[in-house]
Amino acid sequence: MSSPASSRERRRHPRVRANCAVNLVLAEGPFRANLRDISISGMCFHLDRGIPEMTRLDLDLELPHQGEVVRIRGEGVVVRSERISAAVDHFEIAVFFHSLRDSDRERLETYCSAHAA
Repeated sequence: MSSPASSRERRRHPRVRANCAVNLVLAEGPFRANLRDISISGMCFHLDRGIPEMTRLDLDLELPHQGEVVRIRGEGVVVRSERISAAVDHFEIAVFFHSLRDSDRERLETYCSAHAA
């Protein structure tokens, strides 16, 4: 049994709520998902299908920021894929950013800092 201290979130970077689309490319083709939140190390989104853990994917985000769009492209790996509920055919999927260009990581850091609660 885990103690309250050990069951706390293990995230090193705070997540920022986001409500926009994310474009994904998987082996079976492109998909569009709804972003839930993002940090400089990963993101969580909703999709109408599960994706097996450890699946690598290409991602393309367009985050609205101060009247402009912050575009982030890179690669990620699925670290969690869970059905939202038995009654809903959608999944919550968490992705760790495996590879981002330095310029994309800097834009993402700026975005997350500006939108932190």
